[in-house]
Amino acid sequence: DKLKTVQLIRNTMKWVVSLFKKDTGEASGTLMSRMAMDQYIPLNSEKYKEGIDQFSENLDDILRMIKENHINVIAGLLTCNLKDQSPFVYKKENGLPSAEDIYVDAQQEYQKGNYTKADSLFRYARDLDMLRFRAPSEMNSIINSLCEKYQVPVAGIDSAFSSASPNGITGDNLMTDHLHPTLEGYKLIGKTFYDKMDVEGYLPHSQPKFRYTMQDSIAKKAFYFSPLDSVIAEYRIKISQLQN
Repeated sequence: DKLKTVQLIRNTMKWVVSLFKKDTGEASGTLMSRMAMDQYIPLNSEKYKEGIDQFSENLDDILRMIKENHINVIAGLLTCNLKDQSPFVYKKENGLPSAEDIYVDAQQEYQKGNYTKADSLFRYARDLDMLRFRAPSEMNSIINSLCEKYQVPVAGIDSAFSSASPNGITGDNLMTDHLHPTLEGYKLIGKTFYDKMDVEGYLPHSQPKFRYTMQDSIAKKAFYFSPLDSVIAEYRIKISQLQN
């Protein structure tokens, strides 16, 4: 009867909402945002330079030990959401412009169709962002330089994401937030590393049972992640962003 029907609809709506919202009982804000509170690092500041130096020294040690032990390795360049992630923390400091002002300029150039200039400005806005959730351009330069020094092959993840993005600028098409890839983004990372392994001769030399194109289609068909799972994940991310 009508009462039972209304109750059934209410229960169904509650179930649907529960799919998109996960109550963890944690305080508002992501763990990353709470950890980074007040840890603002202006571009080219002493703290920024210390971080860059530490990254370079650590990577140098890692690659040196890998080569000394004759271990095959492929390094990957860093990528992030450039177009659809506005700067987290921005203000004019040390004679540099505000990250937000540069980001707005980038959006305007993008709307005009000046995609090369827009890309450059989006990257500069990312570098100016004082909350260092996204790695600055200098880190990819260090990766390239040290890999050349130790003759380590590099997978161009950043360029692969750019090539697969509208007008060559990575945004929400491959990123769920500031730097975490979507499902398609993770697939692209895997493919980029696989292709580099093939070029470097790191794959088994035996003839594969299936050609590469077939492998890709088989993996997609057998992947247990439905369109509904994608929708649920997307809405959970959006709800989390609104709560934070």
